Amino acid sequence: MKKIKIYDEFISQEDYDKIFNDYFKPFNEAFNSPSDIEWVDTGNSLNGQFLVNGDLYDINCDDLVDNIWTYKFTYSSGTGSSEKTHDLIDNESNKFKTLSTIRKGMKYLLDNKKPNGIIIVLMDDSRGREYVWGRFSKEISESYGYQLYKNNFMECRFFMLWKDIPFEKMNEAFTLLIRNYTNYMSI
Repeated sequence: MKKIKIYDEFISQEDYDKIFNDYFKPFNEAFNSPSDIEWVDTGNSLNGQFLVNGDLYDINCDDLVDNIWTYKFTYSSGTGSSEKTHDLIDNESNKFKTLSTIRKGMKYLLDNKKPNGIIIVLMDDSRGREYVWGRFSKEISESYGYQLYKNNFMECRFFMLWKDIPFEKMNEAFTLLIRNYTNYMSI
């Protein structure tokens, strides 16, 4: 029987596997069981809300132009607070369930609106968020046949996914998005 050394003692492979599986079981369950999302569809906008362990999250998708959509995720920090953040909260099980629900929301947008393109903009320098959105974007690119472009603009990072349209259309949509953002920030 194979033995594995952990700290100063040896345990069997079976015991090690049980310890490993027991430790990661809550994370696996959370990641593989996304929350239900309550959607409101106004035609050119999809707004979804979901709860994870009592914490409220929002997904906002807008048809920017020519069936090119934005995808935004926020967390409402504090009960009844209007303050929103793009952070995942510190509860580890929330993170995994939240990630699986954000992914479920992206698939809902793809399956129900069949966008020509999607633009995801990260407004901070979080490497964790960049990794997660990069992974989601790559998965969408491969699963749904979209082209993927990633770049930086000022302190923002963005992912653009498109198919069946020229890149110039995506670039026009991105320019409109940036123009709207800079006009909003100057108010």
